[in-house]
Amino acid sequence: MCKKKKGHKCRIPCRECISCNKLCPDFVDAPCPIEHKAPYVCNNCPKSISCLFDKYLYNADYAHKEYCETLRKSRQGIDMTRDELAALDSLVSPLIRKGQPLAHILAHHAEEIP
Repeated sequence: MCKKKKGHKCRIPCRECISCNKLCPDFVDAPCPIEHKAPYVCNNCPKSISCLFDKYLYNADYAHKEYCETLRKSRQGIDMTRDELAALDSLVSPLIRKGQPLAHILAHHAEEIP
């Protein structure tokens, strides 16, 4: 990638080289020591301006929005019509009343359960 003649090594370390960075076959990614200890982000790192490692930043507003979206999606309800639910209920309820466990019902009626 650095367009040097074969057998010559590039003088710029791959981490600093804009043209070859992760495409260079000699590139070995060395992880930042910040990634392996709390808080696992670069927000307060004094070296973040001059650091050549990948940056990991925590954004509380973004994290909160993602959390709220996950809560909203998890509480939307089941993806089934009333008729499908009634059919499933008529299949499963009698078997549960007979004492069959859900795992057994699912194993024997898998093709009937959506």
